[in-house]
Amino acid sequence: MEKDRGASIFKYAILLVLGSIINGIGLITFTSNANVAPGGFTGLAIIGNYIWKLPIGTLIIILNIPIIILCYIFMGPKFGTKNFVNLLVNNLIIDLVVEPIVPVYTGDRLMGTLFGAVLSGIGLGLIYILGAPTGGSGAVSYLIRRKMPHLPIGNILMIMDCTIVLVSIFVYKDIDAAMYGIISLYVTVFIMNQMMTKVERNNMVTIISDKNPEIADSIMSKMNRGVTFLKGEGAYTGNQTKVIITAIKPQQYGQLKEIIEEHDKDAFYTVSDLQKTIGSNFRPV
Repeated sequence: MEKDRGASIFKYAILLVLGSIINGIGLITFTSNANVAPGGFTGLAIIGNYIWKLPIGTLIIILNIPIIILCYIFMGPKFGTKNFVNLLVNNLIIDLVVEPIVPVYTGDRLMGTLFGAVLSGIGLGLIYILGAPTGGSGAVSYLIRRKMPHLPIGNILMIMDCTIVLVSIFVYKDIDAAMYGIISLYVTVFIMNQMMTKVERNNMVTIISDKNPEIADSIMSKMNRGVTFLKGEGAYTGNQTKVIITAIKPQQYGQLKEIIEEHDKDAFYTVSDLQKTIGSNFRPV
């Protein structure tokens, strides 16, 4: 148990540091130098850096202090602490590791915008997989969803982000800044969503066989997966049978197929994609 906990902490730390470095390179090397403010608290920090020359990571931390306090109050100390750790590590790496070392891209502005957005999307996607955002709009969405789940969160965040993108026009005195900002925002969110969807996707398997009790025992003992029996009846034969439903990770499909065929080569089974699986040995609520 202690070994598993240590491995989990190590994996968490690796993803957090790696994601922070990738996100930092996207921001420092490409996005900020292209005078692009891609919405959110990051966009505000980039604007602040342009005006006052203060470090981007430090500004992001300062802007997020009220959000972190609200996370502690409304989401509990566990979520608040996780959020604060992610925020602190991500932005200290930006200021203390990435900015002093990585070169700044000074080429085509559109290329800089796209590369910065892709890298930030990958980096933030790795961090969001850990189950808590790095403050900013992500934390705001968690808070709003917790207290007012029926509000259109996406629309609210879009209005916030677009407002910051519009502000960048007056700061940079350049209408192109808003256009590039919208491109950057869209690409970053798209990459993040794609990463999180792929990580959270699992499979639901439905099995119909005369050997389902034996198949179920093997699934539980060999794969450590839960199994549910449903009552089934053949429409043509009228025979009563037990139908297995189980959820598995995609990489477990080969093992499941071997188990099914070991007990019943004529078994009928279907495999469906699940966008998200919560509970048991999958993602916590």
